[in-house]
Amino acid sequence: MKAPVIIFLICNFLLCTFQAQNQVIASTDSLKQIAQKNIGNDSLYCDACLMVARKYDELKMFDSMQNWMNKAFFRLPTDKQTLQRFHFHAYQSIAFYYNDLLQLDLYESKKVMKLASLMQDSILLTTGNNFMGLALSNIREYQKAIPYFYEGMKYARQPPYPSQYLVASKPHHLYGNLAEVYIKTGQADSALRNAQHSLQLARAIQSYRGMAVANNLIGLAFDQLHQADSAILFQERAIELALEKKEIDVALIAMGAMAQIAWNQSDKNRSMEWLQKGFTFLEKQDGINFNFSHQFLDTAMSLYQKMGLKEPLSDILLFKTALSKRVSQINDEQLGMLIANNVRAEQRSFTLQLSEAQNKSRVANLRLLLSLFILVCVLLFFYLYRYRQQKKLQEIIIRNNLSKDLHDNLGGTLSSVKLYSELLEKHYQTPSPQAEEILGKMRSLTDVAITEISDLVSNIKAGEEDQEALEGRIKNIGFDLLSPKEIKCVYRIDEKLNRPLLQADVRKNILLIIKECFNNVAKYSQANQVELVMKIDQQTLHLSISDNGIGFDFHQRNKGNGIVNIESRCKEMRGTCSWQTAEGEGTVLHCKFDLKAISQR
Repeated sequence: MKAPVIIFLICNFLLCTFQAQNQVIASTDSLKQIAQKNIGNDSLYCDACLMVARKYDELKMFDSMQNWMNKAFFRLPTDKQTLQRFHFHAYQSIAFYYNDLLQLDLYESKKVMKLASLMQDSILLTTGNNFMGLALSNIREYQKAIPYFYEGMKYARQPPYPSQYLVASKPHHLYGNLAEVYIKTGQADSALRNAQHSLQLARAIQSYRGMAVANNLIGLAFDQLHQADSAILFQERAIELALEKKEIDVALIAMGAMAQIAWNQSDKNRSMEWLQKGFTFLEKQDGINFNFSHQFLDTAMSLYQKMGLKEPLSDILLFKTALSKRVSQINDEQLGMLIANNVRAEQRSFTLQLSEAQNKSRVANLRLLLSLFILVCVLLFFYLYRYRQQKKLQEIIIRNNLSKDLHDNLGGTLSSVKLYSELLEKHYQTPSPQAEEILGKMRSLTDVAITEISDLVSNIKAGEEDQEALEGRIKNIGFDLLSPKEIKCVYRIDEKLNRPLLQADVRKNILLIIKECFNNVAKYSQANQVELVMKIDQQTLHLSISDNGIGFDFHQRNKGNGIVNIESRCKEMRGTCSWQTAEGEGTVLHCKFDLKAISQR
């Protein structure tokens, strides 16, 4: 899709989202009033609370949704085979799924399936089988998931459904989820057939989210079948429909798929553009569920690794770490809620039993023991989960230690090899062209290895670069590259730049521009003096590097990698660069960066 279409859809999405939220919030307020009026009637109160939870589910406000579900939970009838209890566990499963708490989602889906089986209701059986299949698919139990989808299709029928069903899986959900399983297991033909059927069913009832998801799945199937044109067509339809109808999580997954398709076609730039669009939505939208966010980040990480781009990988790692922390926090809150709910529910049940008949104390004691057993099981689950999180943190520590050892040990060894090769070349008594060629290759290889190790360490230890003063880093680069050629460098750097004024990635790009320019001066300019000026004028950062070398004809000479890299990094930071040079008159590079534009990247 063209950029103006994307921009229009984004603006329309934000406007429609605001309007829809206002409408749903108004409806939610009226339902809250109904709940308050019926606070003395357990059944009516539970119905109202669950309907409020349903509205918050539409807004993807899962904290508020959970709060109203909790209100309903403590007023549910003690008879567990009720539609209200089915709705409660179904919404609880939805909340866990969107928060990426997949094991808890499976736990609740089993309750949904059990209630559906006990009540023998076709709509509930369709929903229960769909929830079980999706929960198993999310934990990669694909072969176990497939039979549930086929079983659910036996009971599935198109809406409308009676008004008492607050949660109901539709036929296109089953076919779409089954198609996704076939895509993940590499069965593209089966995936395409089920996705196309899902699209037909969704169109029949005007389910826009269902149509967007189906288009995405059809595109994924065509991509597996190596039919790139068809894959692109359906992914574009999915993105356009998802943005138009405010289904931003579907649009995010489709953008990741478009990036993958572009990479498969060897179009690296197009692939990066789609990834950047996806990150724009991921950073600005709070309603995207964690499960879809992780899927997009995994796609982005895989593609950046294939592209050999190390810089974005550290950003993705930080993003995933923050996401994992948020999931961990929500998980802790949900587990605490489960413990509190179980204890309070058992206390309530125990009180009712005592008030109805004192002679049932033995049964009540048994229920108390059962509640304690459940509490122990939940606490054990909580302990195992925390243990797993601690292991993840230990892995991060190991990565940092590994980067330090890699730099200190292997980097030092390669530097020694380089030094000894230079000494051997200097003192070699009977030089020969072959020996000189070998020694030159030794130096070249060790230079490359040291540079790559330095870049690797920088990417692994994200954020440490900000702790060093920018001026000191620049002078170290100048000393390493210019001093061996006896080139004097004069530095005029604004003191403001030594404070944490610039973002880490901006500082890194500026250092790489300076390094590239110094390297070109040392190799080609034949200069004996360089001047670097770096200052801030209002909201503009100026960087100027000049030398008194032989210069060159900028328009006649083909641009080398160094010049191309400098221009590319300037463009990445929304800046400009210009060259002033001529043969015999030296060279001046001047770069300008808008600090306000940089901060909004």
